[in-house]
Amino acid sequence: MSGDARGPLPRIDRLCGTPASVVRDDGTEFARRAYVAERWASRLVGLLGTRELNGDELLWIPRCGWVHTWGMGMPMSCAFLDAEGVVVRVVDPVPPWRVVGARGARTTVEGPAGMCRALRVGDRLGLGG
Repeated sequence: MSGDARGPLPRIDRLCGTPASVVRDDGTEFARRAYVAERWASRLVGLLGTRELNGDELLWIPRCGWVHTWGMGMPMSCAFLDAEGVVVRVVDPVPPWRVVGARGARTTVEGPAGMCRALRVGDRLGLGG
């Protein structure tokens, strides 16, 4: 889409507010910078304008149980959380041009490939400060 008259899509950190950390239920940090996709633009664009994520970055998408990687230039990892933040499914890696999700998921976490391998079904995640 970079050839589009509107220019390239913005990186996720330009679409979301101040990042939060993601912590496990034992208080340990899972990710230092979680960009929360609350607004329609950040949910619509997601990671499409992001060429790569650093190892401590992820996208937290509330009210989302399925995602696609159509048009993504990089593989990524996904964890699907229920309403209480409990991991119900991990898919890592997710290659470009796929659709993945989980029944009962209420939040999706997208990170760089390999990041979500550290998670197991039953782990609990939440947003920190």
